[in-house]
Amino acid sequence: MNITWIILILMIALNSLFVWRLLNSTMNNKKDNARIEKGNPVTIGLFSFFQFLLSSFGISDFATGSIFYSKTGLVRDRDLPGTLNVAAVIPIAMLCIVYVYGANVDSTTLLFAILFQTLGAFFLPRFVPKMPLSLIRKCLAVGLAVTATRLILQNFNITPSGSLDGLEGWKLAVLCGSCFIFGALNNVGIGSFAPTAIVGLSLGLSLNSIFVIMMAAAAFSVPIASMEFIKQGIYSKKIAAYTSIFGSFAVLIAVYVIKELDISSLRIFLAILFAFFAILFFIKKR
Repeated sequence: MNITWIILILMIALNSLFVWRLLNSTMNNKKDNARIEKGNPVTIGLFSFFQFLLSSFGISDFATGSIFYSKTGLVRDRDLPGTLNVAAVIPIAMLCIVYVYGANVDSTTLLFAILFQTLGAFFLPRFVPKMPLSLIRKCLAVGLAVTATRLILQNFNITPSGSLDGLEGWKLAVLCGSCFIFGALNNVGIGSFAPTAIVGLSLGLSLNSIFVIMMAAAAFSVPIASMEFIKQGIYSKKIAAYTSIFGSFAVLIAVYVIKELDISSLRIFLAILFAFFAILFFIKKR
């Protein structure tokens, strides 16, 4: 059995535990009926479909969800991090299966990234609320703007493209330390896709390797964070249910689109989206 199958089996086991916890919580709290929560099912379904189309390209569903649900008032600020986490678990698990299966990524790099992001999601949440989130978002905005610029320069062969399938030494240490922090940020509604892309490109990883690492690491860290939110009951059950369904459909469709894109088109597409979300992160007040 190779490392890919071990990762997928562990991921499925962890996500199965999440599903069991979610169903158990729902059965034990029947009075908390999702039908009385805010939100039109059609609106939620359409948005979540679009949300995970973008997520399949590496654009954080946490970023799009945070902006949409805050602006529409569908989710209270208190419930937003939990909603983003719980709703994303199943679609991200599907993304992990798609990207990790048959991936050509150094197994040591992938395993360490998964391990440290999962540890960060488990051990750091108590410290994250003390962090200035507005400053974190502005740092991400700068990072995304720089990354978008770099992708464009790479597309015109002005700067070298990342070509590494794995890291070692100090570069691996930087990736592990970064993933440790990214796992913790999931707990306050800041996704790990964008920062992982920023760090990965800076360290010279190929786009393919970055996609595999960020999808696989999130598939382990997000369920860890989500089970705590389920325990506390601070998430929107309606949004979690509809996003799990429509987000999963979006992932399946997006996979075929991505496979048809050449690397040049993918760089340009990501550069435009990174620039767009850099602006949104910068103007977001909370």
